[in-house]
Amino acid sequence: MTRQEAFLKLCKTRTLSTDLLKPLGINHQAFVALVQVPQQMRNRITERLIMRLATTREERMLARMDDDAKQKADEVLNWLTFSPNN
Repeated sequence: MTRQEAFLKLCKTRTLSTDLLKPLGINHQAFVALVQVPQQMRNRITERLIMRLATTREERMLARMDDDAKQKADEVLNWLTFSPNN
């Protein structure tokens, strides 16, 4: 998995999982520490991690989108990339 794929998955799920650690450059000890904190604090930490990992303008915009906006963006992207020949 590439860094970009891992970042997109993290933005979409808002959950850090073990398969995302290596592509995002997060060590296992940090992950273990994260899962030991209460859920509300874990959510806040994950949001801050997403913002910190967002390096391009597009990634920063994606990180700030809510679920409805992401779904609409996906629909527009699918519409723009739809080819009647496929």
